[in-house]
Amino acid sequence: MVGCGYLGAVHAASMAELGHEVVGIDVDGSKIAALNEARAPF
Repeated sequence: MVGCGYLGAVHAASMAELGHEVVGIDVDGSKIAALNEARAPF
């Protein structure tokens, strides 16, 4: 998933819930850090 903001994070979580392997990519390290800590990046 390119972009882990409002739309990307929700879409990635939905796809993961359906059993897909998801990789998130974003230029904002704080968004990735929040996701790694199981926090919403918004």
